Amino acid sequence: MNTRSRHPLSSILYSLLLLGAAAGCDTRDADMYYQPKKQPYMAGEFFEDGLSARPLVPGTVARPRDGLGGAYYYKSAQPGFIELAPEDGTPNGGFPTDFPTGGPELQARLARGQERFNIYCSVCHGMNGLGDGMIPQRGFTKPPSFIVLTQDKVDSPQRYDREEFLQTAPPRHFYDVISNGWGAMYSYAERVSPEDRWNITAYVMLIQQKKPGLTTQPPGEDLGPGKTRQQGD
Repeated sequence: MNTRSRHPLSSILYSLLLLGAAAGCDTRDADMYYQPKKQPYMAGEFFEDGLSARPLVPGTVARPRDGLGGAYYYKSAQPGFIELAPEDGTPNGGFPTDFPTGGPELQARLARGQERFNIYCSVCHGMNGLGDGMIPQRGFTKPPSFIVLTQDKVDSPQRYDREEFLQTAPPRHFYDVISNGWGAMYSYAERVSPEDRWNITAYVMLIQQKKPGLTTQPPGEDLGPGKTRQQGD
C-alpha cells in the first residue's frame, strides 16, 4: 500500500493544468474551428474584382447532369468546334457533305480516325473493334463487336442483336454514340472533337468492311486503312 502523502499544491496545480488544456482546446475560439477561409461567392480583398471565387476558364461549357438537374462544367477539348445537328450536312444520317469519299483526303481522315480509335476506343473495343480490349478482359462490361460474332448468338444473344444492328447502322449513329454515350459507355464529347468523331466513325465502318479477326495485337501497332491482322498471324 502506497502511504506516500501528496503535497497539497500538487492537486491544485494538476487541476489548473486540466483547465488550461481544456481552454486551449475550446473549439469555439480555436483557429481549427474558425479557419480564415472564404465561402463560395463571398467578397474578397485579394483579387481586383472583389470576388473570392474565380471565374470559369474561357472555353468552358455547361453540360446537364443526368437525373440530377442543374449542370456541371468542363473545358472544351477543342475550342472552336461546333456541334453538328442531324440536319446540318448529314442527310439520312450519313457523313457531312464535305467529308471526302476517296483519294488522299479520305486516307488521311481514316489514318486520323485509326489514331483516335486506338487512343480512346481500343481499350474497350479492342484494336480490331471486336470488343476484346483490355478493359473488358479485366471484367468490365464487354461492348458489342463491330462485326457479327456467331458465337455471341449462343453466349450473349443481347450482344449479338446489337452487333446485327450495327451492321446497318448509319454513320450518324456512331457519331451520336461517341458524343452522348450508350449503355456502359460514357460520353466522349469533351475528349474527342466533332471532326475526329467523324474520322473514328469512318474507321469503324472500314473495320466492318474488312472484318478482321480476333487479335492479340499490342496497342500502337499499325493496322492501317485496308489492312487487317488475323488470329494466328
